[in-house]
Amino acid sequence: VSEFPHPLHARTPKDGLFHWVEDPLHLDLSDATVYIDGSAYYADMGDTFIRCGFSMVFVAPNGWLLGAGRGVPPDYVTSSAAAELWALYFTLSLCPTIPRVITDCKGLLDAVNAGVGPSTGPQSKLARIWKMIQRVLESTERWASLAANLVWMPSHTSRDEHLNRAKSNGEPLSDTDWRANRLADGHAKAAVLPFLMTWQQVAELRARNTLVAKILLRIGKVTHASNHQPGVAYVDGAARNCTLRLSLIHI
Repeated sequence: VSEFPHPLHARTPKDGLFHWVEDPLHLDLSDATVYIDGSAYYADMGDTFIRCGFSMVFVAPNGWLLGAGRGVPPDYVTSSAAAELWALYFTLSLCPTIPRVITDCKGLLDAVNAGVGPSTGPQSKLARIWKMIQRVLESTERWASLAANLVWMPSHTSRDEHLNRAKSNGEPLSDTDWRANRLADGHAKAAVLPFLMTWQQVAELRARNTLVAKILLRIGKVTHASNHQPGVAYVDGAARNCTLRLSLIHI
């Protein structure tokens, strides 16, 4: 097997990072709509190798682009849904009032509508970030305001298909929605590009993972067989069939 630098050399920063592509915070954002997105690379390779990115795109009511930012979340964010939730948290932490937010992750909308308890409870996989959002919102009234301002839209539609689709609030999907969602998706992917592995590294890692899986499977089979050997035990002088560990069988 050829050698290459360990892929962890390109791990994203432990605490994440963020930068503005176009800073909108000097503008009046009271009527702006924020489109958020999250992405994840190598999701099938385990948390050690996953790389996530997130983004926010600010759009005026007339469709004009006001600003955009992108970054990578902390290292405990290990899925695209978690990355998009981090984008929501980051947006709320920047805005003094709760803006109108559009997401293409249905799970975020469902969690907000479920309420504080289920979202931050022990059964929630993303409770850590929801707890952070709860602290930013500070009250159940502001949580309800977030539920009223968070809208889901279908994503990955063609330019023609989106004309026949609707958002969760019943409004038809507009050209602005379609363009802003694609822009947010592009920024979320671009944010993580500096931390991606080469295709050669990915191919070799996948080959190694496959080899390790086969070895573990064989070890499992041998271990199971060695602990399930047919034998005979004598109880009160009577012979009974039983299962013995290989180490207990006298050869």
